[in-house]
Amino acid sequence: MFSLIMVINTVLVALVAIPFSKWIGRFQSRSIMTVGMLLYTAGFTVLAFSNWAWLLIFSAILLTIGELMYAPVRLVMLAGMIPDSERAAYMAADGLSYNVAALLGSIGLTIGAFLPSYAMAGLYILMGLGALIFFRMLLRKAEEQNQHLPCADAS
Repeated sequence: MFSLIMVINTVLVALVAIPFSKWIGRFQSRSIMTVGMLLYTAGFTVLAFSNWAWLLIFSAILLTIGELMYAPVRLVMLAGMIPDSERAAYMAADGLSYNVAALLGSIGLTIGAFLPSYAMAGLYILMGLGALIFFRMLLRKAEEQNQHLPCADAS
């Protein structure tokens, strides 16, 4: 089933990334990021506890839509907030987030051996909401410092 979820994600990203990015470009970056992170979190939360194939497929579509909303906007906004002279160093540091995610995933596998699936789903919700709150605080701080936030169109 995991292979099917990965195929759905890959095919959706390949087919709809550019038109979807152009469509969401007319909305505010903060709104796109919020909805995208919520969909991404919801999709992964369902994956944590469901065994029903159709619900897993639906959650794969949901998390892919969230990813298509959240990821490009995040990168565009990040690039716009970083001073040009320090962009390489900041982007390299941002790349460490994937290593942290891999570490958290490994820890999650270990914890998942001891906790029931609904508890793992609860942890996913808490982490997703925590990330959303953190990003919104950062965006608010950037706006208070009168930094111009780039548009959401990452295509």
